[in-house]
Amino acid sequence: MTIKEYYSQLKTADDLMSNHLHNKLSSVLRNIIPLVKDSEQKKELKDFYKRCEELPFANKGSEEYIEVRKITYEVLEFIEENLI
Repeated sequence: MTIKEYYSQLKTADDLMSNHLHNKLSSVLRNIIPLVKDSEQKKELKDFYKRCEELPFANKGSEEYIEVRKITYEVLEFIEENLI
């Protein structure tokens, strides 16, 4: 799959349950990191992944869920601006 396809998957996952969003964010980051050639961009994506993995799964509306959504929006913005 391409980075753009992973981006689309993550964008549509935002409306789903919190566990699904958390899983989707993790898997999208895991899958696109190897596709990125630039070492600085790869490092930023790894930092997003680390932030995501440090968060526990959360119920929708909780503080942790809000943080997962925030990271998701940051990742989407990063991909838009730098990778597609």
